[in-house]
This record gives sequence, structure tokens and C-alpha cells, in this order.
Amino acid sequence: MKEDDSESSFSRTNSVVSREGTLKIQVEEDYKIERNLKGQKNYDMSIKLIVLGDSNVGKSSVIHRICLEKFDKSIIPTIGDELFNYFIKVNEKIIRIQIWDTAGQEQFRSIIKKHYQDADVCLFVYSVDDIISFNNIQNWYKEAQDNNQKTEKNEMKSILLGNKKDVEEAERKVPEEQGEEFAKNNNFYFFREISCKSESEEERENIYEIMDIIGRYYHDNPKENENSKRNESFNFAANKELRNANEKGKKPKEKKKCC
Repeated sequence: MKEDDSESSFSRTNSVVSREGTLKIQVEEDYKIERNLKGQKNYDMSIKLIVLGDSNVGKSSVIHRICLEKFDKSIIPTIGDELFNYFIKVNEKIIRIQIWDTAGQEQFRSIIKKHYQDADVCLFVYSVDDIISFNNIQNWYKEAQDNNQKTEKNEMKSILLGNKKDVEEAERKVPEEQGEEFAKNNNFYFFREISCKSESEEERENIYEIMDIIGRYYHDNPKENENSKRNESFNFAANKELRNANEKGKKPKEKKKCC
């Protein structure tokens, strides 16, 4: 979704529907932002973001573009889930965004469900050239809603991304308007189409700004962090579980000896 410069940033207000019917945010003030702080350890606030969607829609590519600032076409499908830490400084506040990359395969759903309940942000990804992945967003969204304790208070923010917008028009199966309509009807915080593969400055900025938007929101709407330290032990255990799942998924099968 292309926006005018006057509407390219997010502010204190929540998403609103413009005259054109698209999700946009009104700009009210400027922010000083430092992205992707490398080697950062201290922070003022920690939030949890989980990335959801079918396998092969580009969830890992989205995260690698955000955190590693590159596109890697050799990325293998995620086994279980993986954790990335992204630090962003908004004005004088440092926010740690824990990004959980999840597998889309059915056999890993039990692992993924553990991370729904305390997620602050759910980032749903589909591929614009795969209508099934778009239709399944409804299932992912319902599952997140049913398993997140913050849903009732509207404390979980949902973001919808249509990946692979760089595909040829003949290959596109999901019109941009269809994604916008779904996001609007389900009260998503915002929606946009992206291309992790493109190296154009405009498209890279289109992705990097997603974290600016999240950082700005929590800068202006700080969450209670009394359970942050408690979550560290959970994250350690979850990391151990995902490492075991990864090793099991990548370990080649041993050939049986016949004699």
C-alpha cells in the first residue's frame, strides 16, 4: 500500500480508515528513532512479537530483512520456532522486541500455541501469489485470538502483511484491496504489502518502517513489564525446546544396516 509522505509515519493515534477505505495512520508529531541497535543489552521495555502464517510465505525472510537487513534466498523452512531480539530507540526509550519466527507446518502447532498467550503483537504473513495462504490467515487469526489472554482487553495488536508483491501481475492471486478489506473488517492495527526480495530503497524502507510503527506505539502506550523477568525463564526453556526441534528436523536419517 503506497502512502503519501504526509501519511508514511505512525503517531499516537490508532489506525483509522481513510476516505479511500484503506488503513492509514495520522501523523501528529515527530519521533527520533534509532533502528536495530546492535549489541544492545539494556532496555526500558520488552514486548513479544510472534510471526504467523503458512509455510513458504516468507516469514523467515521478513525477519531476516528486518533484523539482518538482507534477503537470503537460501533460507530453509523454520523448524519449530526461532527467537530474534530487535532493539529500537524511540526518543530516549529503548524497546526490545522479541521476534518469534514460527513454522507453518501442522506438526509444530503445539509448540507455536505456547507462544500465543503472552504475545503483544501478532504479525500475520501471507503470499500475494498464494490464495490458500491468504484464506488461512483467518484460521491463524482465530487461533491467536482464542489462545491469547490479552484479546479481551484488546491488548494484542494484529498486523497483516502481504509478502512477495514483486511477483508478476499474472502470478498474483490476492488483490491488494482484498488484504486491506480483511484487515479493516477484523480490526487489524495496520496492513501493507511488502517485498523482502526487492533491494530498492523504497521497498526496504517499507519493511523497516514496520518496526518503527511498533516502537512508536509502545513508546506512547507503555505496557506493564512486571512479568518481563518471569518470561526470561520461559524463553530459555522455549529456546531449548525449539533447538531440539530444529536439530531433530535437520538431522539426516540413518541408513539401516542390512547385516
